[in-house]
Amino acid sequence: MAWIPPRVAFLGRDGSIHHSPPSFATMASTWTSRLCASRQIDRDAALEELRSTLEGREGMARADATVRALLERARGGTEWTARASALHVSSAVAMAEHDDDVAQEKAQKMVDVLLEHLEDPEPRVREAVVEAARVVAARGRAEAMGDLRRAVVRSIRDNFERKEETKEGTLPSCAETDVQGEESDEDDDEWLVGMLRRANAAPKPGTGTFRPSTEGWRCLETSLKTLQKMAEGQAMRRRRRSDAETKEEAEWDRTLADEETLSLLAKAMLHENRFVREAAHRVVAALCDGSRPDDVYALGDAFAPFLARGLGDNWSQVRFAASAATRAFLMHVGDRKIEFFELLLPRMALNRHYVAEGVRNYSQETWEAVMGNTGREWMARVFAHVAKYYIQQCKADNHAVREAACACIAEAMAKVSRTAVSPHVPALLKALLICFRDESWPVRDAACTATARAAMEFSEEARPMLDELYRLWFDHLWDNIASVRENSAFALAQVRKAYGLEAESRILPVLEERLTMAKHQPEDSRKFSNLENVSTFGVAHARRLVEEDDDGKRDNQTMFSCGSLAPKLRRGSGCMDHSFQREKEPWEASDGAICLIAELSQVIPEKVLLYMEPLSDLAYVRHFSHYYNLQETLWRKLPSIAENVGKKKIKVHIDLFVGPMFDALKCGHQLTECAAGKCILFFQKMLGEGIFNARLDDAQKHLLQTSTFTASSPGPATPSR
Repeated sequence: MAWIPPRVAFLGRDGSIHHSPPSFATMASTWTSRLCASRQIDRDAALEELRSTLEGREGMARADATVRALLERARGGTEWTARASALHVSSAVAMAEHDDDVAQEKAQKMVDVLLEHLEDPEPRVREAVVEAARVVAARGRAEAMGDLRRAVVRSIRDNFERKEETKEGTLPSCAETDVQGEESDEDDDEWLVGMLRRANAAPKPGTGTFRPSTEGWRCLETSLKTLQKMAEGQAMRRRRRSDAETKEEAEWDRTLADEETLSLLAKAMLHENRFVREAAHRVVAALCDGSRPDDVYALGDAFAPFLARGLGDNWSQVRFAASAATRAFLMHVGDRKIEFFELLLPRMALNRHYVAEGVRNYSQETWEAVMGNTGREWMARVFAHVAKYYIQQCKADNHAVREAACACIAEAMAKVSRTAVSPHVPALLKALLICFRDESWPVRDAACTATARAAMEFSEEARPMLDELYRLWFDHLWDNIASVRENSAFALAQVRKAYGLEAESRILPVLEERLTMAKHQPEDSRKFSNLENVSTFGVAHARRLVEEDDDGKRDNQTMFSCGSLAPKLRRGSGCMDHSFQREKEPWEASDGAICLIAELSQVIPEKVLLYMEPLSDLAYVRHFSHYYNLQETLWRKLPSIAENVGKKKIKVHIDLFVGPMFDALKCGHQLTECAAGKCILFFQKMLGEGIFNARLDDAQKHLLQTSTFTASSPGPATPSR
């Protein structure tokens, strides 16, 4: 229920108490006090209640009185809340007005206030100006909108360069600066000392070139936002008055995007400050949404290169704004959108795999909306441009972009027309080899998958680079990151599919050599050897010296956003491996070999059976501190091996694993116990409960009934890859 100001009480002649409604002045004073409260939540509540009372002439008159009181209070003091609230209430009144002529009068009065506070020193007042501009554009006259547009454009033009400020927030006076050519009262020695001091003085952080890109650009950013809201208001007015648009209003629609404005927007889209770039892209999106197809086409002709650059911006917020502008442009330009596919399609495709979830999901939705079912066809048509862009992005400074580029290349190898992709495979593989040596392990992981896909789909084109690829695949099969080992195993299995016995002759000797290496693992194993993987953008740093029982247990797993403020991770180079070197742990080699057996069981199941006995031997290797990690991998992979080999062939080998499987079920390491429990339930279901339980002794049967991971489990999980 809306809050109602208290009524005025007075005493009648007969002694009775009478109540009368308070005057508009009294009510306006009360609303003003609430709208100028110190707490944001109180001001918002007051504004919402006032909006709910705007039905009818009386409510409008009361709100008008409140606006006048707020403006009077703003002129008589320094309260920014009065200025901001006056703009908010004025906007609400103008939007609620049903009579167009009255609304235009109110919007005309708002313009003067907007012009006064367009560059207000308080950012929250400028944000109120931004929202009010949308109302003026939606309900105001053409001449009023023209006055506001000219002021906004002038503000954008005048604020491109940020003026340095003193500690008090004012510009340095002439007295504080030396003007070249003027005489100085200091003698020559003092003048020279002063010059030397100024020349060697360190710049103050936050000033000059030391201003970070994370800091706002004051009036420039909010003036661009104001232009955006004016464009949105223009679209609202057109939808509301599509049949009654005057010639002046139609002309104003075109002047909103005149040559000067477009020139400033293009400049803002390349601005050094990321907030300004983001705001500029949002203006372009609003202009596209509110313009006619012919005007949108003209916009795209001028802005397509800038949109392309924004789609590749290092800041995810800018990339998202550019994605929104690109969608608005392509959705409104009609069939002529195909003219811009060569430039925009490669960037749109890459952003579907970008690490920032908002950018990724939005780009996937845009792709479906714009391309429909023609995506593969158009990718094939412009693949020369796509390949060139992907190769460039494999060398980008941002590791997240390099990872996305690898994923895109893998996708193209599998889904785009072979005829279109084939000529570019050698160049794409060279780019992937660079990423395969990256400092960031997610990039190497993505490159590993992409190279395997290339070998699968384009075996002959990839053949000249096979020696180098095998070396990298085998190296990463022994990586300190578990997911990298798994992906390398997957890659090698795909290579076996592609090259048959030729690949098998190179893969199996490595498998045989590494499978039993855990037996030679020193007791003082380290999970990541000399490396500390703190998961900060997937880079393994040099491990600090710690006690053995602290190894990896208290590592800080900090997660950052998608790379904008991230430390730059070095990309790979053409002739060097990834920059960190380490002594590899033997147990990691065996772990990779287990993953490789699981993957090969899908391709050559009969050969995999030969490794069941050495595989079971690993289940008894428990002399080093990280044995439970090795066992977790074994019990996770064994069900998929059994499923691929088949029940008839695997059941003769199950007795080799039953004892250590139940030992792992009570080892004290929860993940290993969980993996062992799922493995037990899988074999129980595969062989039949009676047949499986007949192989158990009494202690194992008791453990099967009492273990958390077998007794109360709803059933075995699907075997993992």
